[in-house]
Amino acid sequence: MVKIKIDGFQLFCMMVIFMFGSNILLDIGKGAKQDVWIVTLLSTLIGCVLYLVYISLYKKYPDIPMRLCP
Repeated sequence: MVKIKIDGFQLFCMMVIFMFGSNILLDIGKGAKQDVWIVTLLSTLIGCVLYLVYISLYKKYPDIPMRLCP
């Protein structure tokens, strides 16, 4: 089996695409009525902040494994 490595920008792009798609499909902001676009943008921004925290912690402590399960 070939192992493929992705860099940080590729991971970021996949996360943003996933968040936009899941927000649209799951209708997360249905209670916001016409302001659903704000919910989509805020959730994407929060996800990006979490990504940056994760990457900064990984750069600071590179010995910690990236995945949680063996």
